[in-house]
Amino acid sequence: MKIAIIIRFLTRTGGATREAFMLAKMLQEDGNQVVIYTFAFNPATCFPGLNPDVDIKALEKYQNPPQNFFTKIPLFGTRVMRWYENKNAKALARIIDTDTEVLNPHDQISTHVAYYFKRRMPHVVSVWMMNDLDIEQWSLFDDVLLGGRPKRGVRWLVAWLRDWYENRKFFSRQDAIAFIVDITRQRARRFLGLDGTIVRSGLDLEQFAYRERAGIFGKKIKLLCQGIFYNYRRFEDVILALPNLIVLGYEPELTIIGDFGHKDTARSYYASLCKLVEELGLHERVTFAGVVSEEALAHAYMEADIFFFASIQTWGIAIFEAMASGTPVIISDIAGATEVLIDHKTALFAKTGDPDDFARAARELAEDRELYCTISREGNLFVSAQLSWSRYAEAMMELFRRTYSIKTHPKDEKTIAPRERLLFFVYGVLAFFLSPILLLRAYRRKKYIDLDHPRVLVVPMLRRIGDLVCATAVFRAIKEKFPEAHLSVVVGGNIMPLIARNPRVDQVININDTLFAGWLGRGKFFLFLFRQHFDWAIALVPSPLHSFINIFSCASVRIKTIRQERSSAEVLTDWFNNKPILFKNHTSLPGHYLRLLEEINVHASSRRMEVFVTTEGERKAEAFLQEKRTTPSSMYVGICVSAGSVMKEWGDARFSLLTKRILDDPNMHIFFIGTADDEERIDVILRKLESARAYKIIDFSLAELPSLVKRCSMIIAGDTGIIYIAYALGVPLIDILGPVDSREQPPEDEKSILIRPQGVNPSRFVFAQHGPAEIQRAAMDAITIEEVWRHTQKMLEYIHSER
Repeated sequence: MKIAIIIRFLTRTGGATREAFMLAKMLQEDGNQVVIYTFAFNPATCFPGLNPDVDIKALEKYQNPPQNFFTKIPLFGTRVMRWYENKNAKALARIIDTDTEVLNPHDQISTHVAYYFKRRMPHVVSVWMMNDLDIEQWSLFDDVLLGGRPKRGVRWLVAWLRDWYENRKFFSRQDAIAFIVDITRQRARRFLGLDGTIVRSGLDLEQFAYRERAGIFGKKIKLLCQGIFYNYRRFEDVILALPNLIVLGYEPELTIIGDFGHKDTARSYYASLCKLVEELGLHERVTFAGVVSEEALAHAYMEADIFFFASIQTWGIAIFEAMASGTPVIISDIAGATEVLIDHKTALFAKTGDPDDFARAARELAEDRELYCTISREGNLFVSAQLSWSRYAEAMMELFRRTYSIKTHPKDEKTIAPRERLLFFVYGVLAFFLSPILLLRAYRRKKYIDLDHPRVLVVPMLRRIGDLVCATAVFRAIKEKFPEAHLSVVVGGNIMPLIARNPRVDQVININDTLFAGWLGRGKFFLFLFRQHFDWAIALVPSPLHSFINIFSCASVRIKTIRQERSSAEVLTDWFNNKPILFKNHTSLPGHYLRLLEEINVHASSRRMEVFVTTEGERKAEAFLQEKRTTPSSMYVGICVSAGSVMKEWGDARFSLLTKRILDDPNMHIFFIGTADDEERIDVILRKLESARAYKIIDFSLAELPSLVKRCSMIIAGDTGIIYIAYALGVPLIDILGPVDSREQPPEDEKSILIRPQGVNPSRFVFAQHGPAEIQRAAMDAITIEEVWRHTQKMLEYIHSER
């Protein structure tokens, strides 16, 4: 995938800059083509030595807004500044490669660049990494701790209008948004009506090595702060805490690392801090180190006794760099990092803007060595387990891929393409005109039904594997009641191989056959049905097309599923069927299928599904296992990373981490099962695993796949076709349901484990309208690796007990 990372400036060190650099590096290592685009780049001042081996493109000439009397005029000056920013954004958009697939802006002005590029190339996907929110209605700089005051009256109206324009033109045009903390997401919801996914930033654990601590001995304490100089850093709170520590007999030494010369506001803030230090007589205890090298920064973390983060900032990579080094951290209680940290376990929280409380926390650490060591150790363990640049890149790549899939394949399974809509309309009109003739023929057909040899037409879901497998219980029930019946099934060509060898089915009708293609082809299809002399037609799905199939079949009994919330097209066509049966939401779909059969006097109770293997599939599966030279004690776990819909996919990164745990058992082998479309994704996972017991399997056809699934000890996947194939074959399975309603369709027996998100209601249904995409994703994201691993261990214990 070709990805463009966009960031306003690469001229100084900072968290957002490091984030963009490391994301580019990780994505490129995974085989993606990455280019970083920026207004200006200075390798001498922007993390020298850290620059990844990726292409960085900057404007040849960045146009700085003029600094004069006019630009300082309220409203007018802001407008001038924005005009120049937009001019630079347009220029940067023009140099982005036109074959770029994904844009990834990392700040607000970068969304302007994405917007202008998308105007030329509308197919491209843009995913905004929103680290902070800085709009007219809300900004860090407006906090009351910094002297800000709420906007009211005309000021509020002007701010609202500005944000409305910015949001409508630029922000809302993003295809997806990643938030680093939930508080930023809440503000985006409140002020802009935007939502998105939480993606935590990363950390280079190798750069910031861990040093085990034993506590603070003596009265001398080395304190550290780090960050580019902005007034929201609240360095003054730490400086003001020093006199309190001195009174208590301690000898604190504070080092503040960060760029204080990059702009006027930074220089002004630095000057105010210097003045404060002089007033307090702390010039011998406070050192402003300025910009330091990466090696010096890592050494500073290593030597410090306590790291202070008094900022009201939303995240702060520096916090986790200190924790990785084993340095206990004291942070303000409204910092975004408090969402993931625990007070008195992984960090100490202090009241924001209260120097006395920061001094209290420092004293607590100095006097309680057990607490000091606990926070040092637990903080490092948290960072090591939860934060890394590779995890961040995997999460972002997952979001890129998911958003790209939705953008390039926007239609839901139930959505009819424009050409199909026109065909539907034409043949719908024809069906209405011909309905008297067709219904008369169907009525006369009653006289000729041979109950010993009835001709039955079943029309399941035309394109989905899982639904077709569920329908096999219908095929079996009909044949058990009428062994000599002639059973025909209409399916789509993509899933037809799955039932081509089903002994219950006498005729498989491929609706996608070339004979039935095009305008006349659809007419030929209906004419073909007309000539088959069906006695009974059973439409399992509530769609208008299924009603057309039933009426053109001229069957005397036309059974059809109808749903509670019907579309206007369904209402207009459902009357073609003389036996409409309502499917009640949140009830068993296989049970409903069997209830349909009661209209033809078939009373079945078994919902057992059936899938049959082929001779070719058996040969191929055996040859595959022999080629891998596995032992009799080997066990095979099949994993499918794709799920037909991105809303039902658990995520490649999670599957990768789960697979590592499974492979800790030397007898376990992993089959990553998919199609050619999944090859790139599987290759990325295999490169990370570096295991000879993990295999990519993309060359088994749908007819051959059951033979491979049958040989698996267990299948793990989202609620997709392979789950139902495994269920029909009696193979143990773990179905990661996510948003899927477990009451309607998924399998459930002693060999099936269904993983539902805790505290999240289902939002994806068989026939009812799905919930919003963000709710569906939230349901899938709520299922953790630990939860799936726990169920995997449980299933492995069951498999061992059965062997």
